[in-house]
Amino acid sequence: MGEDFHTRGRDFDRDLETLHQAWRDERVDGNAKPICPTPIHESRVPILIGGTSDKAVQRSLTGPPD
Repeated sequence: MGEDFHTRGRDFDRDLETLHQAWRDERVDGNAKPICPTPIHESRVPILIGGTSDKAVQRSLTGPPD
């Protein structure tokens, strides 16, 4: 709620990348320590992403950056 409709996809991509950085045990936003435990299985946490725009479909197909 309260997010700008025109930038919400870009904001979501940024937030999703931040989550993946945390799950890879990387520093996030300048924190000296990891901000959360790493996943038990692999370095990913399954996330269900959907939508009907071209960008939403692309986002759901490409997955996180390696």
